[in-house]
Amino acid sequence: MKKLLIALIVISVLSFSITKEDILKTSREDIERAVKLLKIYIAQHPDENVEDIGKIVFVKKKLSSDPFIGEAVVKENFDALLKGLVEKGSISKELFDDLKVIFNFKDELEKRLSNLDENALKVCNMVGRYIKVSCSGVAKKIVEEYVKNPLKFDPKPYLNLACIDKNEMKKALSTALEEKFKEGEKYYLKIWTLAEILNVDFPHLKDLKEYSNLSMDIDEALRSGVSTEEYDKLMNRLNNLKVEKSYLEKKMENLKKMIYSPEKPQRTNPPTGKPIITYIAVTVVSAAAFFIILLLLDSRHNVKRIKRKIEKDPLNPDLHIRLAELYERIGRLEDAMEEYKIASKLSNSKEKNKEDD
Repeated sequence: MKKLLIALIVISVLSFSITKEDILKTSREDIERAVKLLKIYIAQHPDENVEDIGKIVFVKKKLSSDPFIGEAVVKENFDALLKGLVEKGSISKELFDDLKVIFNFKDELEKRLSNLDENALKVCNMVGRYIKVSCSGVAKKIVEEYVKNPLKFDPKPYLNLACIDKNEMKKALSTALEEKFKEGEKYYLKIWTLAEILNVDFPHLKDLKEYSNLSMDIDEALRSGVSTEEYDKLMNRLNNLKVEKSYLEKKMENLKKMIYSPEKPQRTNPPTGKPIITYIAVTVVSAAAFFIILLLLDSRHNVKRIKRKIEKDPLNPDLHIRLAELYERIGRLEDAMEEYKIASKLSNSKEKNKEDD
């Protein structure tokens, strides 16, 4: 009788200050104690609806013994949950419904997918049957990562994530490519390559194709020379481009200097009756044309040298990336794109073989 009286006194003291917030807080530290507090709270508030808090407490109680995710569920730690689920290897519909009681699964997963978190990506493929998430954050990150390092980053797996609609992903990628396009000419080649790899269309794709073709035609003109009529045609194409073109304009300036510079060497002294400034200008133009020709010849030599190395070691991605960078530097953008693709495939194959070993 005495023990019963003491127990009743303890219960009454505990229940006096118990709130729902106390129960939830306790559930993150000691689930067994949280269950006891919940029972006391229900006894003291028989008419109050405690279904929501009851679900949380009893789901935690149910999953607390799971060796993979028990601790993460009790502490409501989503990062730890992702790691545990990857170790566990699968998620049933029943488990997913239980987890939704504790976690805002859609929002939490979207946040981590937007950072291309490896565990989030794996769990995404586990829960693809039960949930679909937004693509915009993932698409932006894919574009940023590819632009940063097209050799090491393979974008293709992200197009087929199970919890992301493929068509929605393509639309999101198109938007992300458009945003990166607005950042300037230095990204043109890489975003064009990425669009080709993923078969994603976006408004300026045709413009970038023309940009690339024109760049290669100007390079050919710099190597072989053109007539003034052919120069005018190239200039007309340049003027019709609807994208940033400062890099191409500089190359056209070099071409113009080559076309209009005298074919014969200039006399040591300025011609009679000609202003000294004219003589200086002609000399400078001739020198500029000479150095441009030297640069192009050197670049062609380097291309041949790297190609010979590739013939001996065709599976070396570093050689292909060096060739791609050289092509890009001299304006052969389409060739550069192909080398970037080859390098990316070889690099990914290398990584996969390492994982298999």
